[in-house]
Amino acid sequence: MVRAVFISPEKFQEMRNWIAEGETLGVIAARVGVGKSTALRIIKKHDLGTLTGKNRKNGAERIPIPDNFAELWPITTVVVLAARFGCSPRLIRSWAVRAGLPSKRLPPAPAKPKPFVRGYAPPKLVAHHKATMTEVWRDPTAAGEAQRILQGDKWVVYRCDENGRQSQGGKLWRCGRMIVTDAELIERAGRVSARNLEKAS
Repeated sequence: MVRAVFISPEKFQEMRNWIAEGETLGVIAARVGVGKSTALRIIKKHDLGTLTGKNRKNGAERIPIPDNFAELWPITTVVVLAARFGCSPRLIRSWAVRAGLPSKRLPPAPAKPKPFVRGYAPPKLVAHHKATMTEVWRDPTAAGEAQRILQGDKWVVYRCDENGRQSQGGKLWRCGRMIVTDAELIERAGRVSARNLEKAS
Protein backbone atom coordinates (compact mmCIF):
# COMPACT_ATOMS: atom_id res chain seq x y z
CA MET A 1 0.00 0.00 0.00
CA VAL A 2 1.43 3.38 -1.07
CA ARG A 3 1.25 6.12 1.57
CA ALA A 4 -0.50 9.26 0.36
CA VAL A 5 1.69 12.36 0.44
CA PHE A 6 0.20 15.87 0.32
CA ILE A 7 2.17 18.31 -1.82
CA SER A 8 0.98 21.90 -2.08
CA PRO A 9 0.85 23.69 -5.47
CA GLU A 10 3.65 25.98 -4.28
CA LYS A 11 5.83 22.96 -3.54
CA PHE A 12 5.13 21.57 -7.02
CA GLN A 13 6.42 24.79 -8.53
CA GLU A 14 9.49 24.68 -6.30
CA MET A 15 10.17 21.12 -7.43
CA ARG A 16 9.92 22.23 -11.08
CA ASN A 17 12.43 24.99 -10.38
CA TRP A 18 14.82 22.60 -8.62
CA ILE A 19 14.67 20.17 -11.52
CA ALA A 20 15.32 23.01 -13.99
CA GLU A 21 18.33 24.07 -11.89
CA GLY A 22 19.77 20.57 -12.18
CA GLU A 23 19.29 19.43 -8.58
CA THR A 24 19.60 15.71 -7.91
CA LEU A 25 16.77 13.43 -6.86
CA GLY A 26 18.26 13.05 -3.38
CA VAL A 27 18.37 16.81 -2.81
CA ILE A 28 14.80 17.28 -4.05
CA ALA A 29 13.52 14.42 -1.88
CA ALA A 30 15.27 15.85 1.20
CA ARG A 31 13.80 19.31 0.63
CA VAL A 32 10.30 17.92 0.20
CA GLY A 33 10.69 15.60 3.20
CA VAL A 34 10.07 12.29 1.42
CA GLY A 35 12.14 9.37 0.21
CA LYS A 36 13.77 9.20 -3.20
CA SER A 37 11.26 6.68 -4.58
CA THR A 38 8.32 8.84 -3.44
CA ALA A 39 9.87 11.98 -4.91
CA LEU A 40 10.49 10.21 -8.22
CA ARG A 41 6.89 8.94 -8.29
CA ILE A 42 5.58 12.48 -7.71
CA ILE A 43 7.82 13.92 -10.45
CA LYS A 44 6.67 11.35 -13.00
CA LYS A 45 2.99 11.45 -12.01
CA HIS A 46 2.72 15.24 -12.26
CA ASP A 47 5.22 15.62 -15.12
CA LEU A 48 7.38 18.10 -13.24
CA GLY A 49 10.36 17.76 -15.57
CA THR A 50 13.36 15.57 -16.39
CA LEU A 51 16.05 14.97 -13.81
CA THR A 52 19.49 15.95 -15.07
CA GLY A 53 21.42 16.33 -11.79
CA LYS A 54 24.56 14.16 -11.69
CA ASN A 55 26.07 15.12 -8.35
CA ARG A 56 24.47 12.20 -6.54
CA LYS A 57 27.24 11.51 -4.00
CA ASN A 58 27.53 15.04 -2.60
CA GLY A 59 24.00 16.23 -3.19
CA ALA A 60 23.23 16.60 0.52
CA GLU A 61 26.17 18.96 0.92
CA ARG A 62 24.41 21.47 -1.36
CA ILE A 63 21.62 21.97 1.20
CA PRO A 64 22.61 24.70 3.69
CA ILE A 65 22.54 23.92 7.41
CA PRO A 66 19.82 25.84 9.30
CA ASP A 67 21.07 28.63 11.56
CA ASN A 68 19.67 27.17 14.79
CA PHE A 69 20.66 23.59 14.01
CA ALA A 70 23.68 23.55 16.36
CA GLU A 71 21.52 24.81 19.26
CA LEU A 72 18.81 22.19 18.74
CA TRP A 73 21.14 19.24 18.14
CA PRO A 74 22.08 18.51 21.79
CA ILE A 75 18.49 18.74 23.10
CA THR A 76 16.46 17.22 20.23
CA THR A 77 16.35 13.77 18.68
CA VAL A 78 17.18 13.11 15.05
CA VAL A 79 13.58 12.16 14.22
CA VAL A 80 12.18 15.37 15.74
CA LEU A 81 14.76 17.46 13.90
CA ALA A 82 13.88 15.74 10.62
CA ALA A 83 10.20 16.56 11.15
CA ARG A 84 11.02 20.15 12.15
CA PHE A 85 13.14 20.90 9.08
CA GLY A 86 11.09 18.75 6.70
CA CYS A 87 13.88 16.42 5.63
CA SER A 88 15.14 12.89 6.22
CA PRO A 89 17.00 11.71 9.36
CA ARG A 90 19.93 10.86 7.09
CA LEU A 91 20.24 14.52 6.07
CA ILE A 92 20.09 15.56 9.74
CA ARG A 93 23.03 13.29 10.55
CA SER A 94 24.89 14.62 7.50
CA TRP A 95 24.42 18.17 8.77
CA ALA A 96 25.75 17.15 12.18
CA VAL A 97 28.89 15.66 10.62
CA ARG A 98 29.45 18.75 8.48
CA ALA A 99 28.98 21.01 11.52
CA GLY A 100 31.40 18.92 13.62
CA LEU A 101 28.76 18.09 16.25
CA PRO A 102 29.08 15.00 18.50
CA SER A 103 27.31 11.84 17.41
CA LYS A 104 24.07 10.81 19.11
CA ARG A 105 24.80 7.12 18.60
CA LEU A 106 25.48 5.18 21.79
CA PRO A 107 29.04 3.89 22.16
CA PRO A 108 29.41 0.10 21.80
CA ALA A 109 29.22 -1.89 25.01
CA PRO A 110 32.61 -3.04 26.30
CA ALA A 111 33.45 -6.58 25.33
CA LYS A 112 33.00 -9.12 28.10
CA PRO A 113 36.14 -11.09 28.98
CA LYS A 114 36.05 -14.62 27.67
CA PRO A 115 35.79 -17.29 30.38
CA PHE A 116 38.86 -19.45 30.82
CA VAL A 117 38.43 -22.89 29.31
CA ARG A 118 41.27 -25.33 29.76
CA GLY A 119 42.00 -27.06 26.50
CA TYR A 120 44.61 -27.70 23.85
CA ALA A 121 47.15 -25.17 22.62
CA PRO A 122 47.90 -24.68 18.91
CA PRO A 123 50.88 -26.75 17.70
CA LYS A 124 52.70 -23.62 16.47
CA LEU A 125 52.51 -22.08 19.96
CA VAL A 126 53.88 -25.26 21.53
CA ALA A 127 56.74 -25.36 19.02
CA HIS A 128 57.54 -21.69 19.72
CA HIS A 129 57.77 -22.18 23.48
CA LYS A 130 59.71 -25.40 23.05
CA ALA A 131 62.33 -23.54 21.01
CA THR A 132 62.55 -20.52 23.36
CA MET A 133 62.12 -22.22 26.76
CA THR A 134 65.10 -22.14 29.11
CA GLU A 135 65.11 -23.51 32.64
CA VAL A 136 66.39 -20.59 34.74
CA TRP A 137 65.20 -21.86 38.14
CA ARG A 138 64.27 -25.13 39.85
CA ASP A 139 60.73 -25.46 41.16
CA PRO A 140 60.97 -27.05 44.66
CA THR A 141 57.30 -28.07 44.82
CA ALA A 142 55.79 -31.49 44.11
CA ALA A 143 54.50 -30.12 40.81
CA GLY A 144 58.05 -29.01 39.98
CA GLU A 145 59.30 -32.53 40.61
CA ALA A 146 56.54 -33.84 38.36
CA GLN A 147 57.69 -31.36 35.72
CA ARG A 148 61.23 -32.77 35.82
CA ILE A 149 59.96 -36.33 35.58
CA LEU A 150 57.95 -35.53 32.49
CA GLN A 151 60.76 -33.48 30.95
CA GLY A 152 63.02 -36.49 31.42
CA ASP A 153 60.49 -38.42 29.37
CA LYS A 154 60.80 -35.79 26.60
CA TRP A 155 57.64 -33.89 27.49
CA VAL A 156 57.43 -30.11 26.97
CA VAL A 157 56.35 -28.88 30.43
CA TYR A 158 56.47 -25.37 31.91
CA ARG A 159 54.39 -23.00 34.02
CA CYS A 160 51.94 -20.81 32.13
CA ASP A 161 49.06 -18.37 32.59
CA GLU A 162 45.40 -18.97 31.78
CA ASN A 163 46.06 -18.24 28.10
CA GLY A 164 48.86 -20.82 27.89
CA ARG A 165 51.67 -18.27 27.73
CA GLN A 166 54.90 -19.19 29.50
CA SER A 167 55.00 -17.50 32.94
CA GLN A 168 57.25 -18.34 35.88
CA GLY A 169 54.56 -17.14 38.28
CA GLY A 170 51.72 -18.91 36.49
CA LYS A 171 49.27 -21.08 38.41
CA LEU A 172 48.84 -23.62 35.61
CA TRP A 173 51.10 -25.85 33.56
CA ARG A 174 51.58 -26.37 29.85
CA CYS A 175 52.03 -30.10 29.39
CA GLY A 176 52.48 -30.84 25.72
CA ARG A 177 49.44 -29.26 24.11
CA MET A 178 47.33 -29.35 27.27
CA ILE A 179 46.92 -26.78 30.05
CA VAL A 180 46.65 -28.59 33.41
CA THR A 181 46.67 -27.87 37.14
CA ASP A 182 49.30 -28.95 39.70
CA ALA A 183 47.27 -32.01 40.70
CA GLU A 184 46.75 -33.10 37.10
CA LEU A 185 50.46 -32.66 36.37
CA ILE A 186 51.45 -34.77 39.39
CA GLU A 187 48.98 -37.48 38.40
CA ARG A 188 50.34 -37.55 34.85
CA ALA A 189 53.94 -37.77 36.12
CA GLY A 190 52.93 -40.68 38.36
CA ARG A 191 51.52 -42.59 35.41
CA VAL A 192 54.67 -41.93 33.37
CA SER A 193 56.92 -43.11 36.23
CA ALA A 194 54.87 -46.31 36.70
CA ARG A 195 55.04 -47.00 32.98
CA ASN A 196 58.80 -46.51 32.91
CA LEU A 197 59.22 -48.88 35.89
CA GLU A 198 57.21 -51.54 34.08
CA LYS A 199 59.38 -51.20 31.01
CA ALA A 200 62.59 -51.43 33.07
CA SER A 201 61.46 -54.62 34.95
